[in-house]
Amino acid sequence: MCKQVEIKIYEKLGASTAISTDDGNIIFKQITGIITKGGTVVLDFSGMTLLTSAFLNATVGQLYGKYSSEELQKSLTIANMSADDKTLLIEVIERAKAYFASPEEFEESIAKEL
Repeated sequence: MCKQVEIKIYEKLGASTAISTDDGNIIFKQITGIITKGGTVVLDFSGMTLLTSAFLNATVGQLYGKYSSEELQKSLTIANMSADDKTLLIEVIERAKAYFASPEEFEESIAKEL
């Protein structure tokens, strides 16, 4: 049986804001360590008042470069996230999927936009 681990973002960061990629990378490493050992993760956003796409890209977005969508659906659950933050998370996930599906094509598309 797989062990389920709850990561409370507020407790890990010691703040109600999650804005930096550095903080996101800390959480990312914890998530990957658990999943690699066959566990599942619940990311609990209770008490969080501000999340940025930079934090979510580092925490969740880069998971799509390491695991498939199916693997993440089985092993990662998001809890207690506001509706606005869920919308932001969905955007982060969609961009991550597009990027990791074809990094070169994604980079070319961005370059053309700029």
